[in-house]
Parts: sequence; C-alpha cells; structure tokens
Amino acid sequence: MQRSTRLTLLISAFCILFTSACCRSKLSSPCSKQGLQSQNIIKAEPNKSVLKISGGTHLDGLHPELIKRARVLYELAEAEGIQLKFISGYRRFRKKRSTQAGRSVASWHNFGAAFDLNLFDRKSMRDALKHLDQDQARWNKVGKIAKSLGLIWGKPWGKEEIFHFEWHPGHPEALRQKAFDRLTRVTGPKVENYQNAWQLFDMKE
Repeated sequence: MQRSTRLTLLISAFCILFTSACCRSKLSSPCSKQGLQSQNIIKAEPNKSVLKISGGTHLDGLHPELIKRARVLYELAEAEGIQLKFISGYRRFRKKRSTQAGRSVASWHNFGAAFDLNLFDRKSMRDALKHLDQDQARWNKVGKIAKSLGLIWGKPWGKEEIFHFEWHPGHPEALRQKAFDRLTRVTGPKVENYQNAWQLFDMKE
C-alpha cells in the first residue's frame, strides 16, 4: 500500500473512532449498557501496525480512549517515517515529601491519563535530549500529530518534557491541590481506585 493511501486510511479510521467515542461510565451515554442495546455503535480500532508497537505494554492501565489515541499517534508517525517506542504509562501515586505552594502535587500518570514515548533509535531519554537539535523536525511532527488527536504535549513546559503526552478532558494540565482533591474524592486519598477518576472526564471536549 502506498504511503499516502495508508495515511489517508489511518486518518479516516481515527475520524470514525473520534466521532463515536463516548463515556461508558455515564448512564446517559449512548455507549452505556442500556444505550448499546438500542443503538448501532460503530466500533473503530487503529489499524494493525506493520511493525509491532514498541513498548506497547506501557499502555496497559491507561484510559481506553487514551490507548486508542496513543496507538493512532504511533501509526500516523510511522506513516511519516518516524518510528516510536512507548517508555512509560500508568504509575502508582506516591505522595511527595514536600510540595511548594502552587506546584503540582501529583502526575496525570497516576490517573492513567498520560504516557511517555521516545524515538525508536534513541537509547534513552538522556540520549534523546543529547540529539534534540538533530531530531527537532521529527519531534515537531510527532507533537503536531498528537495535538491533532486531542493530546497535550509537554514540550512547552521544557525540553525535558518532550517525551510526555496526556489526555484528561475537562481538567487542568497541572494537578494542583484543588484539582487533586476533586479527583481523590472518587479515587480515595491514595488514588488507590484511580480509574474512578475517568467518570469525571468531559468526553464532549
């Protein structure tokens, strides 16, 4: 299959996926158990990559919608000749010993709403940062694709965050105390039931 044709098919698949996405945790959603019985839902998954998704196990534990978008990101980047590898996903919450006022008290990784990736040919994040000037064009393409999929790219926060991508519609980028408290009302103070936070995501965004 020609590169341009494959890219078109991937974009079409995501459009179907995006327009049919909904929150199963709300009874009012057409994707709830009741809604599924009465409506025809188009199920769309990213195309199977020609190459195995490198580091795909890091997507385990993330929000299902974020997993889909991460896979589409991987494949669209691959269609542009950029092979990626996932290097981090869900992380258990560990309370910081000390937090300065106004700073984030947790990470979206702790809520299954963020992942990190790297260029496949870079051995580590340190290696990627060392070659950042050389790889800038590739990173910018990856970031552009990610934004088109509704993901937040960490690059604006500093070059050390080029690996970081997150998705949590309806919530701020920084998890300061007020936002964290809202989430922990449903997850528990130690974020032990982190998936409960997903019911608070605004799936209409």
